Amino acid sequence: ESARRWSGRAATEAQAQGNDRLYVRALRTLGNMVSQIEEPSRATETFVVAATVARRLNDSTMEARALEDLARNQAYTGQISEARALYDDGLAALGDRAQWLQGRLLSGLTDLARREGDMVQAATLCEEALDCLRAAGLRQTAAECEALRGDLARYRGDTVEAERHYREAKLLFDAKGSPIEAEIQCRIVPLLMESGRFEEAQKHMLSILAHPVTGRYGVTPYLARTALLVCAAESGTWSLWDRHVQRLEPLFSCRITDPVIA
Repeated sequence: ESARRWSGRAATEAQAQGNDRLYVRALRTLGNMVSQIEEPSRATETFVVAATVARRLNDSTMEARALEDLARNQAYTGQISEARALYDDGLAALGDRAQWLQGRLLSGLTDLARREGDMVQAATLCEEALDCLRAAGLRQTAAECEALRGDLARYRGDTVEAERHYREAKLLFDAKGSPIEAEIQCRIVPLLMESGRFEEAQKHMLSILAHPVTGRYGVTPYLARTALLVCAAESGTWSLWDRHVQRLEPLFSCRITDPVIA
């Protein structure tokens, strides 16, 4: 809350001083903070102003970054068509500049295509995004994109290929305790459990519990312990079952707000 107030004050001061570049940066920071505390409509208003001011500056990279923020927020609220148009606008503004940002925008389009069930288009966009991201050395977004390739493979029923992509994603960005790393591990675990590798699945879940994730992904411990219950039951280790049930009880009232996790 204090960080949000600071960002709001910074935006107000930058606007008063006529420093449009600082104003856009402060607005983007403020918008992302507001979005994280579940106020997407307010975040949308902030991102729209940021994109408008950035366009006036005739700075294609700054404009594209503001459009990316706005597109991501629109996608989060289910406005897929609007989000796609914004990502396209960002790419058009960039042209052949800022390869790292092109990759991020293409990654966003990949996710939209996946959510709409167009797996052929998603696969094409994902390959283009990965080429840009790897060339630019943007490891975190490349890992997210690689994980998306895993999702696409799993959708096709190719669990071996899916697991390969998930593990590649984990190698690209293996930052303990990060939301991205936790999400990737959560994608690997069902494949391990489906193939009867419960001991390995348990190791992944225990790793998540050892590095708890906060914020919008704070329900991850709940998911981890639920998976551990299944592993304990399948392996017949009922003492572990009892232990995980006891630790799950305080989490039963957890309010899941992220639609993806829900």
